[in-house]
Formats: sequence, C-alpha cells, structure tokens
Amino acid sequence: GGSSVEKNLKDFEALLE
Repeated sequence: GGSSVEKNLKDFEALLE
C-alpha cells in the first residue's frame, strides 16, 4: 500500500495493544 489510511490503521492497532 502506501496510503495514509493503511498507516493509520497500523498505528491504531498498535494503540489497541
């Protein structure tokens, strides 16, 4: 990917952990 949305999802999932 490379879209900001994909990066935001990864950052969001990291926060859930």
